[in-house]
Amino acid sequence: MKPTKCGIKIYEVMESDSGYLLGMNVYTGSTAETTFHELVDLSDECTITTKIVVGLLAFCGLLHKGHHVYLDNYYNSPELFEELKLLGTGACGTIRTNRKNMPKANAAKIKLDPGESVFRQKDDMLALKFHDKRDVNMLSTIHSATNVVFRKTDKDGNNIKKPQAIVDYVKHMNGVDVHDQIVKNYSCVRKTVKWWKKLFFHLFCRILTNAYILYKKSVSKPCTHYQFRLQIVRKLMAEATNNPGPSTSSRNFRSLSHLRGKTQLLLNPNDSSEHHDKPAVSAKEVGEEQHRKAEAALKEVSEVGSKD
Repeated sequence: MKPTKCGIKIYEVMESDSGYLLGMNVYTGSTAETTFHELVDLSDECTITTKIVVGLLAFCGLLHKGHHVYLDNYYNSPELFEELKLLGTGACGTIRTNRKNMPKANAAKIKLDPGESVFRQKDDMLALKFHDKRDVNMLSTIHSATNVVFRKTDKDGNNIKKPQAIVDYVKHMNGVDVHDQIVKNYSCVRKTVKWWKKLFFHLFCRILTNAYILYKKSVSKPCTHYQFRLQIVRKLMAEATNNPGPSTSSRNFRSLSHLRGKTQLLLNPNDSSEHHDKPAVSAKEVGEEQHRKAEAALKEVSEVGSKD
């Protein structure tokens, strides 16, 4: 789970390996009951971030199943990790040192050498500080105070060791990044003054991305994301052509009676003047013409994409 700095605030939970979106919650105001925390017996004294995380996981049906959740430091606190542990869910993530009930060893400005770690543990909760290029503070209920060999080496060729919690966090926190990378290349979000349009296109992108992730898991030789989207567009266009709207010739022109003069005469269906010599065109014919033009444009785009 990661926060977004600007735009519409949306809380999302994703599968760590594939980036599949499991659930989301749109922020609608500080006083709105949108955290779903009422699905779980949480104390009213819990922080808002604890309610957001626990409520969203409960809404998605992910609690009491032994899952491990990796979170950004915006949400994390000892309080949240304790609540998740009681709900049968492990957690791991970076944490801010000013959170309530954090060990003094993490909050203190202790200078560590590169590769050096400090661990503190209480029951199942582990707090650690590790210094690489800067201090990294972690909190976990699913790790022990152990270091493992990381894949990188220093300038002398020696193996670099890192805490297991940090290695797993880097590995599994990629779910949000994987999803965003898939969306980024073919995002359909456009600038608009209507917030609901922005939200609609965001959801539409998420749906397409989820569909592509499932598609890749179901076939042995999947096509590219680009080709997958083209197939979706063609399918939607074909359905629109096969199900046209009402004919333009059946429109009721009486709603234009407020017009006066020549304009009214030109739009009067009973007028037999030369302006009405051209026969009416049905919506089906218009749709078929638009479909042909769009197919030609898609074919041109496909040829350009294949050349590149």
